[in-house]
Amino acid sequence: VAVGGRHRTVHFYAKVTEVDEEELKVTYLDKVKGKDVYTWADSAWVTTSDIVKKVAAPSLVPGRGIAFSFD
Repeated sequence: VAVGGRHRTVHFYAKVTEVDEEELKVTYLDKVKGKDVYTWADSAWVTTSDIVKKVAAPSLVPGRGIAFSFD
């Protein structure tokens, strides 16, 4: 899912790991500093209204080590 920022227009990619009525626990995809590599990082509870868009899961890019591609 893409999660909107609360105070400014910033979007984060995250995966939903738990669902609790009106809230979702998401784990954010974070870019490793200085590299074109992403890793699953911090988790947080967000409301369903914070979800901007449902996106397909990223796929690994062959031959690039650990790199994600978003179609």
